[in-house]
Amino acid sequence: MSETATERLARMLALVPYISRRPGVGIGELAAEFGVSTDQVGADLNLLMVCGLPGYYPDDLIDVVLDDDGGTVAIAFDAGIERPVALTADEAFALTVALRALAELPGLVDAAAVHSALAKLEKASGRAADETDAVRVVPADPAPALGAVRQALDENKRMWIRYYTASRDAV
Repeated sequence: MSETATERLARMLALVPYISRRPGVGIGELAAEFGVSTDQVGADLNLLMVCGLPGYYPDDLIDVVLDDDGGTVAIAFDAGIERPVALTADEAFALTVALRALAELPGLVDAAAVHSALAKLEKASGRAADETDAVRVVPADPAPALGAVRQALDENKRMWIRYYTASRDAV
C-alpha cells in the first residue's frame, strides 16, 4: 500500500524531534520505530536537509548529520521543530475565526474540510464545540452579482464588469 503525502509529512515532522532527543540514533532503529524501510528513512532525511526556515539560506536549513558510514544520524539544527507545534490561545482563537469565516463563503472552499479542521482545532484547544461556546462569524450579504458571475463562469461566457476602485476613487 502506498503512503499518502500526509502520512509522510507527519513522519518527517516526527523524525526531527525524535532524532534531536537521541543524537547518534541508528538508521535501522529509525526505520523500525517509524515502520518504514531504511531506504525510506534515507529519502526522508535527504528531504529534511532542504527544509528549514523561510529565506532557505544554508544556515536556515535543517542540519542532518550522518556519520561516515551512514549508520547513525543526529540533528545539529532543527529549525525550531524540536517539539510539536502548540498554538497560543490567541492563535487558536484567530484560526477559529478565520475558519468559521471561510466556512460561510458559499462555494469557495470544501465546507466539509473546513468544518473537519475546525472540529479538530476545537478538540485540540480544549474548547467545547457546542453552540454556546463556539465562535460565530456572520458573513456579509453576498454580492448581488454573485449569481450572475457564477453562471457566466459555468457557461464559459465573458462578462463586462463595471466596478469602483476605492484606492483611486474611480469607476
